Amino acid sequence: MMMQMSISPLRSRVDASPNRVPLPMGPIDVTWRPLTVADASQVHALRGRAGIIDHPSVVISIDETNNDLTREELDIEQDTLGAVAPHGTLVAYGIVVRPSTAETVVRVGLDGQVDPRWRNMGLGRRLLAWQQARGEQILATHDEPLPGWLTSTANETSTQTIRLLQHGGFNVRRWWLELRRGLRHPINATVLDPAFRITPYAKTHADQVRDASNEAFRDHWGSQPASRTDWNTYDNLTIARHDLSFIAWEANEVAAFLTTTVNPEEFEQLGFTFGYIELLGTRPHYRGHGIARALLTHALTAYRAAGLTHAMLDVDSDSPTGAVALYESVGFHTHNRSLTLVRQY
Repeated sequence: MMMQMSISPLRSRVDASPNRVPLPMGPIDVTWRPLTVADASQVHALRGRAGIIDHPSVVISIDETNNDLTREELDIEQDTLGAVAPHGTLVAYGIVVRPSTAETVVRVGLDGQVDPRWRNMGLGRRLLAWQQARGEQILATHDEPLPGWLTSTANETSTQTIRLLQHGGFNVRRWWLELRRGLRHPINATVLDPAFRITPYAKTHADQVRDASNEAFRDHWGSQPASRTDWNTYDNLTIARHDLSFIAWEANEVAAFLTTTVNPEEFEQLGFTFGYIELLGTRPHYRGHGIARALLTHALTAYRAAGLTHAMLDVDSDSPTGAVALYESVGFHTHNRSLTLVRQY
């Protein structure tokens, strides 16, 4: 008889000081301090300056930045850090993102960037060391017998960031593909089984779609259930386009769904307009009926009717549902890659 190995509580596997993580020291022209909600505009601006180099296809909206600094799990005094230049400009920031749920892994995200004009001065190294120490403290508060992860994601061209993370004990665990499709090309509509119907998304269906999403992505790498708070926060973003998001129903059950954001801040940077597919998921027992393809072509047609010229999305290169092949079959092509690095405990 094979014995099942047990895993000890996470807190027993993480060596973390109970004392507050000290602020970094140096370089001489920089002051380190926790962020405040009032720093949102500076964090947004810094993300924009750094993002042109670090993730040129993505502009994080001011709404998303405000949410990052006000999410209910965040202890802003202890989970954030900023580096301020003598003239008062924020030149680096870090946020340690606590998990809202933990079903199969306790996943703590490390989000941070350094102003391009202030790089190669050791700020990134100091920032990551502080984030790692704080992240370990958060992992050490968990009693669940689950793996503990510190994670960070980088564009494949951000070689300096990747090397820094690898030097800190992080390993590449997943690759993501950024896919694009021009909408001037023909869109071949998919004939959907008459047992299913497609409707626009509405907030009144939020809990049903969230439940479907949690079920659809349960078998995806690193995915944890979305809490009601997290889902509602997304729903209330100004970039969330419910008119370009859709639900596939069988009777009164959500079979599949597609959600869309449109961020005009990104249009100028990329040189074209587009809808971004945030989520496309099908409940496992509805897979194999062509519902995802029908939602996808329905959404692409709606994007074009709304005056958008492109569609974009990011997908796990090793998606267990064959998502990459689905997207390629309707005309999407890879334009960029990013990777997630993990330090596991």
